[in-house]
Amino acid sequence: DYPVLTIASWSEGEDEVKKYMQDNGLTFPVTLDNSGQLASDFGLKGVPASFILSPTGEIKYVETGYTTELGLRFRLWLSSLATDAAADPAE
Repeated sequence: DYPVLTIASWSEGEDEVKKYMQDNGLTFPVTLDNSGQLASDFGLKGVPASFILSPTGEIKYVETGYTTELGLRFRLWLSSLATDAAADPAE
């Protein structure tokens, strides 16, 4: 129920990523970053990493390491509160 984009950094290649996605029933878009350049551009020291963006594309939250679906949903909810408060500072 949220838009998701995955960047596969340092993967073994497109075929392996497609197989992983298919084996795990995942259907969201994946961008390959075999060289790790995107990860380097964002200063990542490890993977997996999750970024939560505001509707305007501003990075609101970054987490490195595995998380549960519940943990990620909680961070999405917190980020939406911060976005709502910034949109209407009178509240």
